[in-house]
Amino acid sequence: MAHFEQKKRRFEHFSSQSYRLLAVILLAAGVMLVDVRYPEKIEPVRHYALQLFEPVLRLLSYPQRIYQAIDEALSSQQQLVQENKLLKSLLLQKAVQLQQLSELKAENMRLRALVDSGVSLSDDFIYAQVLSASPQPQRHVIMLNKGLREGIKVGYPVLDAFGVMGQVIESTHRLSQVMLISDSRHALPVRIRRTQQGAILKGTGDTQRLKLEYAAETMDVKEGDILETSGAGLYFPAGYPVAKVSDINKRTGKAFAQVFAQPLAHLESSQHVIVLFKQAALPPIKIEMLPTIPNQDSAK
Repeated sequence: MAHFEQKKRRFEHFSSQSYRLLAVILLAAGVMLVDVRYPEKIEPVRHYALQLFEPVLRLLSYPQRIYQAIDEALSSQQQLVQENKLLKSLLLQKAVQLQQLSELKAENMRLRALVDSGVSLSDDFIYAQVLSASPQPQRHVIMLNKGLREGIKVGYPVLDAFGVMGQVIESTHRLSQVMLISDSRHALPVRIRRTQQGAILKGTGDTQRLKLEYAAETMDVKEGDILETSGAGLYFPAGYPVAKVSDINKRTGKAFAQVFAQPLAHLESSQHVIVLFKQAALPPIKIEMLPTIPNQDSAK
């Protein structure tokens, strides 16, 4: 009797939910057994059941479909942003490459102009590039990327594709400083190409205006005359173009006329130049010694 009561207590521990779960499991097992043994009879039932529960299944699938749509939209937007950034970077690269090609083309043209500038092959020369210009408006000095290592020394003349630019005034191992002919401290012996008359061309501090010093009233000079190096002074070989006469003012009763000329070299824009030098070393010079201007008494 006690044993029977103990078994009864064990069954009393099961709740109604446990019985329901057990019933569902048994029902599922029975359905599976019938489906395996009689599939032709279960198939119509499954078909009608799917049709019956299709709206419910569709409704239950909406949250997942909405989540997927949002995720795809966000992914598409992020992908578009990334593609946009990539295209912008590629466009920038292509623009830079076009600029480089344009600069290479311009540099090639400048180098061709230097080759065709009339530099005598009997003279030794070296190509150089302008790195910077003096920030002081009173000093017309530029810096080149070549120096003593390439054989450039103080006193060597510098030209661009159009004419004489200036003269080396200082040279280090890898750099050189060049005083332009427009610097007010610079003077250069020149001659008129048409008449071969000599004179001194001096800088005025203006890159577009030079002055012919001590030009006699009787000098045969005309506007448009080309002034070239005369070869005097040891530093500049003869025959290189320097400037073109732009203005002549002959004053009555004065011994000297005012003659101004415009440099042929592009003093403010040339980026590639030629430095001339010969096999024989030139004597060192100082800035103050750049060709001495004769005094008025000796000119007379």
